[in-house]
Amino acid sequence: MTMIFFSADNQDHIDPGFNFRSDEYTLNRQVQRDDVYPHEYFDTPPYDGILVSRAIVGDERWRGKYTTAQSMRFKRDGARAFLRYNPRNGSGWLMGDCGAFSYVKEFVPPYTVSEMVEYYAECGFTHGVSIDHVILGYDEKIIYGSTCVPEDWVHRFKITQDNAKEFLTFCHQHDAPFQPIGVAQGWSPDSYREAVRRLVDFGYDYIAIGGMVPLKVPQIHRILEAVREVASMSVRLHLFGFTKADNIAEFVKYNIASLDSTSPLLRAFKDGRRNYLAPARWYTAIRLPNIDTNRKFQQEILAGMKQQRELRKLEEAALFAMRAYSEGVQGVDATMQAVVAYGHQFSETLRESDYRETIEAAPWKQCPCKVCREAGVEVIIFRGSNRNRRRGYHNLWEFYRQLQAIR
Repeated sequence: MTMIFFSADNQDHIDPGFNFRSDEYTLNRQVQRDDVYPHEYFDTPPYDGILVSRAIVGDERWRGKYTTAQSMRFKRDGARAFLRYNPRNGSGWLMGDCGAFSYVKEFVPPYTVSEMVEYYAECGFTHGVSIDHVILGYDEKIIYGSTCVPEDWVHRFKITQDNAKEFLTFCHQHDAPFQPIGVAQGWSPDSYREAVRRLVDFGYDYIAIGGMVPLKVPQIHRILEAVREVASMSVRLHLFGFTKADNIAEFVKYNIASLDSTSPLLRAFKDGRRNYLAPARWYTAIRLPNIDTNRKFQQEILAGMKQQRELRKLEEAALFAMRAYSEGVQGVDATMQAVVAYGHQFSETLRESDYRETIEAAPWKQCPCKVCREAGVEVIIFRGSNRNRRRGYHNLWEFYRQLQAIR
């Protein structure tokens, strides 16, 4: 079975004409019209499908990440047209879910089964996920059916199960034009086993395992081992919010049908050290913030703690050094000196050894992906959304390449 990779939509797109030297966007740029998604930027999409959470899209009751105009157009034109997602290789799956983490503090989910089925159908999703409610806790010692299970956990387990049963029935009754997927939520391997057993009894042959985000690798292994005791290999499993991308090869034995993750992209600008994925390891990006947009620098300049002129000199020297090194006209030590001099202006705990490893290895020079070919050294510089997201695009490309080798 081929493991399908869904990239979760978070409105991460880039300006293809961004000027790195002047840090300026394309003249008269309109984000929705001119910016490009990863599947538009690369010749071949670095994923098999896109996951779009309704909580990201939003509606009149729930404010998402989309603007009101974007949300209305998404529902009017459909997911494929809005995302401009029409891959030439003929795959292009679109999975929709509710985005349970966005309403995790609510007593009940804000959606009904009938409206979610209608939403999935109208927006043209190829896969639709039942309405779940995240269980706020994990304890392997508490088995399913125990009297010491917290009442809230039982409540959320029951809501998720009841919704899944109603969802599949409604899909069958109305001949839904998408693949229904039931969600299993639990707090231990035993409770996940029971959740999946019930979903199989309902008639599901595609089941998503939720609540994976905060769990450690050994815990995920124990859950999947328990799940496979009641779900034959013909039952397809999806891993929701899979953040352990580095360990993906370990989970092949469970015959995982699909997974979704934002981890490769988000690490580009949210991880303290692992920002650039190479074939054998992660590298740390070189942080050279723009003094004109960096809030910390602006506050210190206004407070008289730092001089803008001096900061500007250090900033320009560091950028020049990185570009000169990449072009082969400056050595590692001189480059490190300039980078560290500027780095210490915004961080007292600069990881100089990590920076040296990155600069010495220069992984962007060996990478054949479009990002590294076009942006060059700019991809390794941690500075503004257009560099950082490009690095995220590279990470998606490299992760997908490695996943293809595994599968």
